[in-house]
Amino acid sequence: MIRALGITFLVLLTQCDDSGNAAGGEGELPSGLTHELQDVVFEPQGAHMGAVRVVRVRFVQPALVGEDAISFEKLEPDFQHLCDTEGLAQKEKSAPNAQEIIISIASAPVAFGETAPDVVQYIDAFTVENGACIWAGL
Repeated sequence: MIRALGITFLVLLTQCDDSGNAAGGEGELPSGLTHELQDVVFEPQGAHMGAVRVVRVRFVQPALVGEDAISFEKLEPDFQHLCDTEGLAQKEKSAPNAQEIIISIASAPVAFGETAPDVVQYIDAFTVENGACIWAGL
């Protein structure tokens, strides 16, 4: 199931440690969680980095499902933080002309563009204005 709760265009700047976890470790994200970085996708795919307009930063958080699943309300503030950190960093490093950053957090890895009905996925979008992530509010 895909749940898109708010779309914003964003840019994220964050480094990952050697295990692929978002830098900062447990407790530094507003939720107190650590999300595993799955991948970064640039769009249009195959475009020269100067032509990339969208940066998608995809994370995995297995605690989105199960008996003690994390609520969206607890997870929601992480999107802005991840945009401000990882999103902006990826934009500056690899796609300086990108105008939109999309952050997603899924309960399990899913190949980009594929559907997985049993995977919970939250997506938020941000625009980048003056080097800052601005939530689209959709």
